[in-house]
Amino acid sequence: MRFRPKVFLVQDSEHCQGCPKGFRTHDYLHKSGWITRHLTGYHLSEPLQDCAVHIQSDDAI
Repeated sequence: MRFRPKVFLVQDSEHCQGCPKGFRTHDYLHKSGWITRHLTGYHLSEPLQDCAVHIQSDDAI
């Protein structure tokens, strides 16, 4: 986890430019398994505006 970002933000709203109506990027990444595969060692924190906030866990450092 040394060279991974401490915080990872993913847009979590239906205002995705160029996406179909109702499309939510965070939901797609979660349902496709991308978040499970690539954000191990992170936990989901409080949202920030229209973003889901994944923060690197202390024990993963």
